[in-house]
Amino acid sequence: MSDGSGSEAQAGTITAWITSATEKDVGKFLSCFTEDVVDEDVPTGRVLRGHGELAAEFTAWVGAVPDCTRQERSRLVSGDRASVEWAVTGTLRHAFGKLDFPQALGRSFAYPGVAFLEFAPDGRIRRVKTYWDLTRLLFQLGLLTADSVGRTA
Repeated sequence: MSDGSGSEAQAGTITAWITSATEKDVGKFLSCFTEDVVDEDVPTGRVLRGHGELAAEFTAWVGAVPDCTRQERSRLVSGDRASVEWAVTGTLRHAFGKLDFPQALGRSFAYPGVAFLEFAPDGRIRRVKTYWDLTRLLFQLGLLTADSVGRTA
C-alpha cells in the first residue's frame, strides 16, 4: 500500500520544484520538467510550453520578487499524478508581466495555491496546472480594494 508520497523520483522532483523558487535556481527548476512541458496558470490564463518559456518566466519572477519563498503544505501522489498544496510569500520589487503598477512596488504578499502535476516515466513533470488566490494577491498589492469590489462600469 502506498503512503501517497509517490515514487522516489517523483518525491525528489516535487521537493526540488518547491525549493528552487526560494533558492532562485533556474537550473534546478528546469531539471524538474520534461523538455516539452506544458505549464498552465489557471488564474491568469497563461500557458507556457517548454524549457525556454519556463526559464524566461522563472527568471522574470525571481527578478521581480527577489525575496520570494515557496513552502509546501501537503502533497498527494497517485500513479503518475500528484497534487501539491503550497504557499508563496514575497515583496514585489519590479514589474512582472501584467503586474506593472508602480503603486504595487514594495508591497509584500502571501497567498496559497495548489498545483496538479502529471509525471513522465522518469519522474519529471510533463504537465502542471496551477490554481492560486489571485484576488488575495491583488488586495495585498493595493490593486483591488473593498470599495472597488462589486462596482460595475
